[in-house]
Amino acid sequence: MRVTLFVLAFTVLFACAFANVAQEEGVYVLTNDNFDSWLADQEFALIEFYAPWCGHCKNLAPHYADAAQQLAAASSPVKLAKVDATEHPELGQKFEVSGYPTLFWFAKDQGYAPTPYNGPREAAGIVQWTVQQAKKALDILETDAQLKSAIEKNSPEAVIVLYGESDSYSALLALSKSVSTVHVFQITDSAQFGGHNSGEFVIYPSHKEPVVSAATAEEEVFRAVLENAYPPVVPFEGSNFQRLAAAKPFVIVAVEDLSDEEKKASLISLLNTVVETRDSFGIMYGDSAQLGRGVQGAGASGNVYPTIIAINPQSNQQIAFDEELEFTVDVVGKWLDGLLDGTTTTFRKSEPVPENNDGPVTTLVAKNFDALTAGKPALIKYYAPWCGHCKTLAPVYEELGEAFKGKNVVIAKIDATANYVAADISGFPTLIWYDGNGNSELYEDARDLQSLTNFVNQKLGTNTGAHDEL
Repeated sequence: MRVTLFVLAFTVLFACAFANVAQEEGVYVLTNDNFDSWLADQEFALIEFYAPWCGHCKNLAPHYADAAQQLAAASSPVKLAKVDATEHPELGQKFEVSGYPTLFWFAKDQGYAPTPYNGPREAAGIVQWTVQQAKKALDILETDAQLKSAIEKNSPEAVIVLYGESDSYSALLALSKSVSTVHVFQITDSAQFGGHNSGEFVIYPSHKEPVVSAATAEEEVFRAVLENAYPPVVPFEGSNFQRLAAAKPFVIVAVEDLSDEEKKASLISLLNTVVETRDSFGIMYGDSAQLGRGVQGAGASGNVYPTIIAINPQSNQQIAFDEELEFTVDVVGKWLDGLLDGTTTTFRKSEPVPENNDGPVTTLVAKNFDALTAGKPALIKYYAPWCGHCKTLAPVYEELGEAFKGKNVVIAKIDATANYVAADISGFPTLIWYDGNGNSELYEDARDLQSLTNFVNQKLGTNTGAHDEL
């Protein structure tokens, strides 16, 4: 009797403790004291680690609360919670939180191992993602009309249907959770198989005829889907990039003014033709209004469209299409082939080479950079024409050039907004010293004439090859 009373009392106390976990607008508020006990009682949970001062956290808050309320209203097993990581730093450290907001997905059937959440940040997307993750079985299509409706409703994304039972079931269920751009169903009624065999799954893509597969191993199932569910040319989106980067040696991003429907159609047609005989490339197309800065960052001018940026996912190298070439099927195809054999190099945007370059400060552009600096000690100013600090430094830098005119050193400048530069420039002006032997050093001292002069003299004094003539 005593044991029974003790168990009953403990159970009541535990239930009360869990019931007292506070909620704010449907989101559970977790602390050091209740985190573990609350999570252990959940089947699925999405937990946000936030800081009260974080702007992105404030933007997420109403969407996160709305999603929590929608899930609760639908009696979903998914619960949303949050942790103020500034108030409970131990929890932040435990999950190696380094920025805000950071979200993790926890599932009981996965031992509550934290999985980073990189899904949507609006309510509808959060709900869709979490419901998808909580799926325990494939949705059943009971009639041919439902199959046709699923294909039409989800187009242009592919629908995959498992007919009957198969060892591929677990792989297809995992696929339905991990990939949001395909939609997986099952037909169990043999009367609805329509000539298909039990154990087969059929991929219904929008760009070609259905593809039948009898694969059962997870790797083979995923490969069949990757090879057949997607058109060869797709819009620039994060999910498409991740899929292609995992499967192809190069991801190609073609950029054009997509607000012009004729230009858009022409670009897509060209890309589809080019890719017909080239399966080593994942091809996407995007709008110049969205991707213009990225194009410039890869070395192109950002003024010539259509253009292409090739990305090597392994090295993160970006290679810009040569803007001096025609943008035709043959030329683009040859340029892509060169990525594989190493003959294609990145385009380097450049201003024209100055006709007169005899001033105290040498003007560099991409086209003369190597010729004027190779093997020579040099101090190079990377600037932007609109930069106020650059304008302030300009007369001082001219005096520095005069002071070292005729010496074995190049005092130079380059407009880093109009020319390709290999250096990693994050602000203007940036001054970098090059010793002529392949070494460089960022100059971070004062920008007055005396400090700059002392710096250059010091560097030349350690250069045993220094002399008075170039």
